[in-house]
Parts: sequence; C-alpha cells; structure tokens
Amino acid sequence: MSLKAELLRLLREDEEFRLAVMGLLGYVDIKSSVDKLVEAVKEQTRQIEELAKIVKTHEERSPSWRSG
Repeated sequence: MSLKAELLRLLREDEEFRLAVMGLLGYVDIKSSVDKLVEAVKEQTRQIEELAKIVKTHEERSPSWRSG
C-alpha cells in the first residue's frame, strides 16, 4: 500500500490520527476564527438592519429630507 493510500485510510478510519492531523494543521484555530467572523457578520447585519429602520422612519417623518 502506498504512503498516500495509507494516510487516507488512517484519516478515514482512525479518529485519534484524524484529530492529531487536524491539530497539526491548526483546524481548531481556523474554525474558531471562522466562528468569530460569522458572529461578527451577524452583528453587523443586525446593526445595518436597525440603521435601515431608523432611516426609513426618518424618511417617513420628513420626506423632503430624502429628496434634498
């Protein structure tokens, strides 16, 4: 069996080996960073939606503001 085939077999079948490889590759750090970015995007989206509501309310109260 070739080295490549053996490595692929181990990744499929051996959870301890798979977790060790993931650790060496920094998978946990990358996943943690991606999770933080996802949360930041969600928060930014929430803030944008809130600002859009404020602008809409302001436009409804003062239509001339929008047209300049």
